[in-house]
Amino acid sequence: MGAEDWKYFVPFQDDVAAALKVLRLEVFEDLVAPDKHWPEGWPRPTTVEELQALFEQEQSYHDGILDLDERLIGPGGSDEPGAIRLLSQSEIRDFFGTDRPTRADFERAYALARTTTHALTGPYGSPGPCPPGCVHLINPPRDCGRCVVLYDDSGQPTEIVFWGHSGD
Repeated sequence: MGAEDWKYFVPFQDDVAAALKVLRLEVFEDLVAPDKHWPEGWPRPTTVEELQALFEQEQSYHDGILDLDERLIGPGGSDEPGAIRLLSQSEIRDFFGTDRPTRADFERAYALARTTTHALTGPYGSPGPCPPGCVHLINPPRDCGRCVVLYDDSGQPTEIVFWGHSGD
């Protein structure tokens, strides 16, 4: 199975790392539930770690956030393979045009980053590189994830969105 984009919305809580841990457990439990189809001949794992080992062994299956570990990199850090990075305040302003993005702001930026391209100024007529603050930069590199707190219209935190790109 090839690389793919993924995203998950969870209710807001102050501890983003705890929210990530709960999300990963919920996704795992849903994936390996007894009523779910499971590839024939594959042992059904009982832990996320067993599932990741199975993914590595088979090299043909990916399941979004479970491809990554529970490392959470703070704002201002760099993307690292296997980790989730919180957006910095400057990235939040650049991507969403506000310090307190709503779910609608996120969905708009996320969709725009997947549907538009730059002028064909790159090698062999390919899209040119992104300028600083470009909405395309909302897309994390392969095997990385990102997250941001989302707010309601009154400025109260309501959700955390985690998104990323699974490896090949």
